[in-house]
Amino acid sequence: MPAHLPLVIAHRGASAYLPENTFEAFKLAFERFKSDMIEFDVQATRDGVPVIIHDARLERTTNGHGYVSQHSYSQLKHLDAGYYFDPQDNQKFPQRGKGIKIPTLEEVLKGFPKQSFAVEIKERSEELTHAVVGLLKKYGAADRAIVGSKHHLVSQVMKKHYPHLHRFCSIRNVFSLLLEYRRPKRRIRKDPMAVASTPTQFLKIRLDTVKWIEFLHAKEMKVFFWFFKGQDRIAVLKKRGADGFVVDDPGLTNRTLGRLPGIAPTTA
Repeated sequence: MPAHLPLVIAHRGASAYLPENTFEAFKLAFERFKSDMIEFDVQATRDGVPVIIHDARLERTTNGHGYVSQHSYSQLKHLDAGYYFDPQDNQKFPQRGKGIKIPTLEEVLKGFPKQSFAVEIKERSEELTHAVVGLLKKYGAADRAIVGSKHHLVSQVMKKHYPHLHRFCSIRNVFSLLLEYRRPKRRIRKDPMAVASTPTQFLKIRLDTVKWIEFLHAKEMKVFFWFFKGQDRIAVLKKRGADGFVVDDPGLTNRTLGRLPGIAPTTA
């Protein structure tokens, strides 16, 4: 992971400005908005190719239909990944027909040989987890990536087979951390390769408190927070010790943190 904290992590790329989970959104996030890391989602095609797309189905973001897993990559590569991108919510779809495609994980690793990645595996799949890590290692990106999933199986595979790589906590991991945190007397078990990436509130429990952040830091874990819409608490959480912010508008976050004064526009 990059050294300086807190990290600005572009959620599915600079997704406030260009279609999510696309090479174009990633390039904008890194080159124009100076993101420390991009976050993206990985699923497998019918023929086992790891591709970058969030939904299990194609309809929300592309002009395709059906499940990603029911299509070969040769079929998916012809789809328009900017087809339904509508940032102004005015039904104008400004990125339609501009050649924006669903990228493969391999294409992204080739295209960004020095940058850092937060990889969310969308499937409950040991096979896909190994395939993702295999590609990260092939392109020398394993040490500058965090891999995880809401699915606990992925977290287990990462901890068992790749203990020296950074991994995101699963939902079950977060539950376990909360139980440990609430014990009156607790023995801190360190887990320096784990990253807790959560909203500021989980099941009506505030996770943006100084004590919660200090508890995770005592375990030598990193603490990221999601801010997909508003960013009003970023400055506060920076002071409280947050290690990273996952955001749709990385330029605005860098400006909030005082890193890009005057060069982080609100429109791309």
